Amino acid sequence: MISLYQLRARVRGELKALRLLLPAPQPKKLADDLRALRDSAIRKAAAELERQGFTASQDGWVGTIEVGDHEKVPVVVKLSEKLPDALPEIRLATRASLGRRVPHVEDNGKICIAPSSGVLIDSSNVEGIIVQSLERARTTIQKGLSGANAGDFRREFLAYWDPVADLLVFSICKQLAASRQITRAIIQGGVGFPDRWMLFVDDQQALEQFVTRIQAQLLKRQGAFLVSFQEAFEPPDFQEVLNARWLTGKLNQHAFLEAERGFREWLAAQVLPITVLVSFPLETSQGRVLIGVLIPRSAGEARRRALQGFRENRIPADYEMGFILDQPIKRLRVTRFDPAYLLTRGGAEPELQKKTVALIGCGAIGSHLAGHLVSLGMGEVRLVDNENFETENLHRHYLGLGSFGSKKAEALSCELEKRYATVKASYEAKDIESVLTENPEFVTKVDLLIFATGEETLELRMNQLLHGLVPRVHVWLEPLGMGGHVLAVGMRGKVPGCFRCLYEAEPLANAAALLEQNQNFQRSYAGCSGTFNPLTELDADRAALEAARIVVEILTNKLSESLLVSWCVDREPAEKAGLRLSKRGKSFTSGE
Repeated sequence: MISLYQLRARVRGELKALRLLLPAPQPKKLADDLRALRDSAIRKAAAELERQGFTASQDGWVGTIEVGDHEKVPVVVKLSEKLPDALPEIRLATRASLGRRVPHVEDNGKICIAPSSGVLIDSSNVEGIIVQSLERARTTIQKGLSGANAGDFRREFLAYWDPVADLLVFSICKQLAASRQITRAIIQGGVGFPDRWMLFVDDQQALEQFVTRIQAQLLKRQGAFLVSFQEAFEPPDFQEVLNARWLTGKLNQHAFLEAERGFREWLAAQVLPITVLVSFPLETSQGRVLIGVLIPRSAGEARRRALQGFRENRIPADYEMGFILDQPIKRLRVTRFDPAYLLTRGGAEPELQKKTVALIGCGAIGSHLAGHLVSLGMGEVRLVDNENFETENLHRHYLGLGSFGSKKAEALSCELEKRYATVKASYEAKDIESVLTENPEFVTKVDLLIFATGEETLELRMNQLLHGLVPRVHVWLEPLGMGGHVLAVGMRGKVPGCFRCLYEAEPLANAAALLEQNQNFQRSYAGCSGTFNPLTELDADRAALEAARIVVEILTNKLSESLLVSWCVDREPAEKAGLRLSKRGKSFTSGE
């Protein structure tokens, strides 16, 4: 009987032979075919628009859509060059044609008929694309005119605020539900940032840490205020000119009494110009919105009147505000770096922000595991490894060529903090026994301890020393990438267990192993000095992913019992190398 592996090899060989017989596609023909497809779609779409009563013009296809009681709204349809793989753009001939403001209509009159990405389009039905797009536009306008979707104004506040904001600013402020004084810093440079920009922060330490990580320069700092509203409100229209009266009105209507009182007290101690961040909740699942305004000082006659009795730059802000209630203020578009915003959008676990883990071993598995944990929202990762980053690490490690020759723990710490705005990655570039002797709390005063050393003797000794002190996860790989294991122990559940439990007394052997013990698993390029285990980045990352999943389950209280997870990627390389599978290894099939 032919095996599954033999069948796969035969199919691969036949497919390869078939490809050799077929003529290779020519780039010019591919381009011509694509152009012909697009041209055909445009012709079909044009014919359908004509059937719908539209006529061609310089701006697009002009016609009407019927809403309500036979009311006709003039619109312009513009066909995409990527038709039939993209929807047409439908916009109102003029926004004023509706007689009122409705949700999902942009400043230029464009009607939002679908999300900007993730839309599945039946490109084989061009006529259907046109008909459905017109129907979506009609439904959007009809709901807007009837008020059926009025709540969408609040739910999509930033879609109305951000496109017309006067200034782009940045924030790493946490706890947006708490009104308080914050700091506004003027920053110069930074990788990916404007030449000169504004950053809002909670404290001096957070400011210095962020500026250092992005390699920028702090120029100036002064006070600002974050005011928390208890409810959302409808966004101003795109071209509506905002003034200080608008802000004070929103404070009176929507802010908590304590928040408004705190803002007034802070304002009395300031001078204009000032910046104010405003936070308010959307639906529970959407968190809070953060916007900002900049209130300039008075000008012209208002300035002359406000200066009476005061020296220049000494007018109390609350007093000067009385002269500029109708003077325009600037909208601030806030780009957020706070964990509550970033972690939620990244699908991470906000609960992990309060957790600390120690990771022993920053090699291939450990480095990828550290990267996964901080991307999932881990508050602090403590790294322990005394080895340098060498050439053999390059193609299976989280770090790259720029870290060559550095201590793995130190380089990984710097890389993690550089990549993530708020994570804390501390390190000890020492072996674990030295750390336990000189600074034991670095690895014992944590929520979880992780071993990714691949050194069984070392981890058995650590198991003896640390048993009962802190929950632990051990992760390791089988030789030749055959598979791997994650062991979780030390939780306070009903099932006891420890790393030593995996080892039989006589002879000493890991009972989880998929290969028999006492075989030569190493390969060599230069005798004993050049031995290595040929494990790939895929092997290391697979182990890191499995371990990360279990770490998160432990720290979020979804796992409270000891657990061993094993997987077999592929038995074939080990079998071809003449290695003997253990009894447990023989029970696994490839991919199990």
